[in-house]
Amino acid sequence: MCELEQALCKPPKAAMLLPAAQLQQAVLGVLNRESDLEQILRRQYEQLESAWIRHRVHDAIAACVPLHKTFVDGSPETGMRLHSIHGSPVPIDFQKLADVLWHHMDLAWDPSRIALHDFHSSLKYLRHDMKLPDAMMPILEVRSASRRYVEPGRVVFAWRSILEDPCFPHDEKNLIDARIGWSVVETKGFDQCYVSMYEIVPTPIFPDTVTSREPAVGTWTELLLQSSHEFSERFNAAFTPALRAVSTSKKPTVQLF
Repeated sequence: MCELEQALCKPPKAAMLLPAAQLQQAVLGVLNRESDLEQILRRQYEQLESAWIRHRVHDAIAACVPLHKTFVDGSPETGMRLHSIHGSPVPIDFQKLADVLWHHMDLAWDPSRIALHDFHSSLKYLRHDMKLPDAMMPILEVRSASRRYVEPGRVVFAWRSILEDPCFPHDEKNLIDARIGWSVVETKGFDQCYVSMYEIVPTPIFPDTVTSREPAVGTWTELLLQSSHEFSERFNAAFTPALRAVSTSKKPTVQLF
């Protein structure tokens, strides 16, 4: 194992561990930024199995049947949250699909995308802006940290929005995105795999510096549904041709996000 791999595999020192509140709220500091991101995304990764069990994703994977579910929930503590769960069998080698998906999580097709830091080949940190389908609403600024975990027979992706970063402060005129998500690509045999995805999009954070009036909950639901649909169409328009280009079997079709 090379020195870089050894360094990446070492657990963070106790003095470098994030406080629980900072870890839960996805807040970066000025120092130890790579370690901070690794801890934040590891916590996200560790929540995968309970989410897959709760929403019966494992059942769809075992039966190799499509899964599509969208719903809204909320509480005084969490606010309104839009949940999107998708799964599909795909006639392609799981590693090929995972490689294409990880590459497209760079969002190179999005002109607003800015790479903030590529710490290593399995850890990305970038910014992109989303225009909500209401001209009166500010830009929704997404600070997306993503981590790839390669396991025997499957590849797991965990991502979440960073809510505070003193090195790259959010634009004071923008709303702050707070989404989290996971995707799993796992083998189902030769040139067959199953890809599943679950993303939670909460009501954006309104900083004190934003003067726009916050919409009602029902309006937020419609805005987030529309913006999520538009993002999905743009992502899949770039992702599907790239996936078909590496397929050796019949042309695969899969809708993500």
